[in-house]
Amino acid sequence: MVERLAEKDSEEDVVEAAKSIFKEVLGQRSSYAQGMGHMVIPDPSPAMKNSRAFIRLAEENQRHKSEAEMYKSKLDQMMGDIAALRQNFSEHEKLLMSYRQSELERGSESHRETHQNA
Repeated sequence: MVERLAEKDSEEDVVEAAKSIFKEVLGQRSSYAQGMGHMVIPDPSPAMKNSRAFIRLAEENQRHKSEAEMYKSKLDQMMGDIAALRQNFSEHEKLLMSYRQSELERGSESHRETHQNA
């Protein structure tokens, strides 16, 4: 494979050249890895599919997937509830601030009236 890579033009993309040489030397099979860091997981054999351990693991895997989906939906619902609580808190805080502001204005007006009457 190294010899064939050396025969290729240096201008040609090295990655593409490596892929073509890989296919040329080893052929195209579905069980070969496709690219760096990626791996093709072959289908289990019929004997393995009938194995008790395989069946147990498949059922356990399915149960974990359904539990993960349930917890994800609960998390999404809780995030929505938290957003609603934040919105309500913000509105309540604005209302409270306006109430305090009006109380301060009333207090300063009554204070002025008291000093003017005296």
